[in-house]
Amino acid sequence: MSFGQNISSTSTPKMPPVCLIRQADDALETCPDGIALLQSLKHEPVAVICLAGQYRTGKSFFLNQMCRKGDVSSVPSTNAGFVVGPTTELFLVSELTKHVCVHQHGGAADNHVPKSDDDDDDDVQHSVHESALAPHFPPFVWLLRDFLLDIQENGLPLTSNVYLERSLQRRDGTSKRNEERNRIRHSLRTLFTQRECVTLIRPVTDEDKLRNASTLPDADLRPEFIVQMRAIRDRLLDVARPKRVLNQVVDGPKLAHLVQSYVATMNSGAVPDIKAAWEYVSDVTCEAAFVRALDTYKTAMESNTSMAQVEFERVHKEAQDGALVVFKSESVEGDARKRCFQKLKAAIAQTRALQINALQEKSTLLCTDVVERLAQQWLQSPIDSGEWDDIPSDGRALGRGLTPFFHGYDEAGDGPSKTKVLVQFVKSDLPTILDQF
Repeated sequence: MSFGQNISSTSTPKMPPVCLIRQADDALETCPDGIALLQSLKHEPVAVICLAGQYRTGKSFFLNQMCRKGDVSSVPSTNAGFVVGPTTELFLVSELTKHVCVHQHGGAADNHVPKSDDDDDDDVQHSVHESALAPHFPPFVWLLRDFLLDIQENGLPLTSNVYLERSLQRRDGTSKRNEERNRIRHSLRTLFTQRECVTLIRPVTDEDKLRNASTLPDADLRPEFIVQMRAIRDRLLDVARPKRVLNQVVDGPKLAHLVQSYVATMNSGAVPDIKAAWEYVSDVTCEAAFVRALDTYKTAMESNTSMAQVEFERVHKEAQDGALVVFKSESVEGDARKRCFQKLKAAIAQTRALQINALQEKSTLLCTDVVERLAQQWLQSPIDSGEWDDIPSDGRALGRGLTPFFHGYDEAGDGPSKTKVLVQFVKSDLPTILDQF
């Protein structure tokens, strides 16, 4: 399963198609390049269109026509550009991750019911699983390629949608092949409650040109084909909406987690549980949002170079507000958000407490150094040199002698330990110094 990045009408730089899911020897596996691309689409709602069909039936040509405006580089001719391979597991994963499904084949629909790899599966179990999955399946568009017939019944014209519904009705017969097709018809009716049919004529009538249709300019294509293709393209882009799971809009990283969860579940032999898968996505997303928000807080706090308590509190408030904005924008609603929000509040409080302790230690070291330096300069040195010998023992005169010391400390001391260090000095060290006077 591969995809391009953008097929809107807005001009964007070209990019090559990237593989998202592939069939390994005995299991599905996600591809690092595809996951990385989705992870880069943070906060970007993603609408996924999947094209399914038999091998070498023109899927890549159709996708290149969808990308005709030059947004995506040419899609290779094998399993690319929102193309799903033939396995049931890969098809199911694609159905659960996309928003529009396009199934294409050539000719009439009656004899082209999709094949199943699960001939021996229990029908009742299928019905139960299908009923549970149906609300999460996307709109279904049946594309009839190279269609030349007039759609009629009993000589009366039918719309393409009525023709599709007729084709999905149960057929009489007891053969194993007929029963299998009837079961698939029932599955399509059950899983895809919103469905429609569109037709598309051959792009060219010349067989030689048809083999190389992907290289032909518009001028060499049939005008009717170009008109039909444009209408189909506009219709699919109109139907496509941002992917939602349990009413939550899915961006690139969330879709990546969702795909990984589905693949792991399918590889274990179980049927994907939408709610469980989304809970996994929610947990992973909210944990990532918690980490990002806490990093935002810590980074902002590291920018604080002041030891003033008021400035510390101002920076803390701005950092906390910024962290909460990040968390709210990157997390998703649910129990995981509530849990991670409480976790974030506790982590911020703990980080704040640690930084306050570190600030107090830093302030203590600074203020202790300042008070010792000023005490030596304005108290101990004058006493040792006899400069204070002529100062009267009057308290006011002594106060005037201490004024430069206190003024200097008020200017140079800083931080939450400023008052504590000064009080400690006045209580213990100052009397000892003055006893020498």
